[in-house]
Amino acid sequence: MAYDLPKDPHPSRVVLGRVTPDIRRIVYTWRDGSCSEVTLVRVAGLGHRWFALRADADRRLRTITTIDDRGGSKIWPAGP
Repeated sequence: MAYDLPKDPHPSRVVLGRVTPDIRRIVYTWRDGSCSEVTLVRVAGLGHRWFALRADADRRLRTITTIDDRGGSKIWPAGP
């Protein structure tokens, strides 16, 4: 999920979501070719880990890559 923050002094967007307990890392790849790694947070009482990343509103996401506890990875396209 992505949310724009229009009242922020610097227009930005927050991308957030949840992953299953076996996911250990998440890497965002931006359309400009740069990458960002997010921190996974376990919320008490919930079985999933959560992540969030704040970015400039004009940055566009290309893919999200998840890496599981066995070292396997899956690439998720971010959309148009």
